[in-house]
Amino acid sequence: MDIDIIDLNGIIRALPTPILPHPRAHLRAFVLRPILDVAPGWIHPAFRRSVTSLLVDLPAQPIQPWSDG
Repeated sequence: MDIDIIDLNGIIRALPTPILPHPRAHLRAFVLRPILDVAPGWIHPAFRRSVTSLLVDLPAQPIQPWSDG
């Protein structure tokens, strides 16, 4: 199992693992769009940018909602 920690109370950490926040979270619409839904005021702790600002800079990335059946 692989668990990616996107944010942990704004902690920024390169070592030891896990790296916080996840080093590619800001590049992934499938991470950012759900954050926008549940925490629209979230600010990326390393880049100090809003989730909305990060999404605007992303190229189009289709997202398939997960279905359990």
